[in-house]
Amino acid sequence: MIEIIPIIHRLYFNWPYNGTVEVLDVGPQTFTGTRLLARTHSQSSFNNLKMNITALDIHDRFLPLKECICPDVEFIKSDVLDIKDRTWDLIICSHVIEHVPDPLKFLARLQELSRRDVIVACPWNEDPITTRGHINTINKTLVRKAGARELNIFTNFMWGKNREVCIFTLAGSAS
Repeated sequence: MIEIIPIIHRLYFNWPYNGTVEVLDVGPQTFTGTRLLARTHSQSSFNNLKMNITALDIHDRFLPLKECICPDVEFIKSDVLDIKDRTWDLIICSHVIEHVPDPLKFLARLQELSRRDVIVACPWNEDPITTRGHINTINKTLVRKAGARELNIFTNFMWGKNREVCIFTLAGSAS
């Protein structure tokens, strides 16, 4: 999440002063990134960009941890494909796409649920796939097919010195 926050600030630079962005954090797992974002942009923070955060995951095994570290964050246990009658300004999807069976369908659904922006962070060009649970390699072909507006590739030392990750953005299509 820490690498995503500067991108959020750039995308929402012209957002109304003290305006609130409705955010969906897809696949938060341990909620540590969710907590960072929720605290940094809480209604009571000095930050001029406020956020209401909703977290969505297909599992609820970390729900007790969420209740301890970010109890004010709404939680939805669901597959993103099953969400009905909800949209958000911003959707963040950090290190999830490499786990889903159909990444292009998944990204298209995120765009349908977003009124403005989708930010995706994931391993870059993991070929061969060496991480347990990863079933997709994210590369230029996939990012182009998804219609990414921008792509940033960098080494993230949290994932290992020889590991590249990427962050790309997509336009939301919800009205």
